[in-house]
Amino acid sequence: MKNHHHNGPISPTSREVIHESIAHRAHELWERAGQPDNSAEAHWLAAELELKREQASISRN
Repeated sequence: MKNHHHNGPISPTSREVIHESIAHRAHELWERAGQPDNSAEAHWLAAELELKREQASISRN
């Protein structure tokens, strides 16, 4: 049986977990890129996109 995605409000705890996951992934991307200056936003957005794609892939299975 598939899990169905709930589109209701996200709890504060879930938001914190999501924020921490994005922050961790963004830091990994920044390190892999050689720790360039002034790239925080780009790495944050890339991390957010990667995590959304991973979640979508999991949700489809």
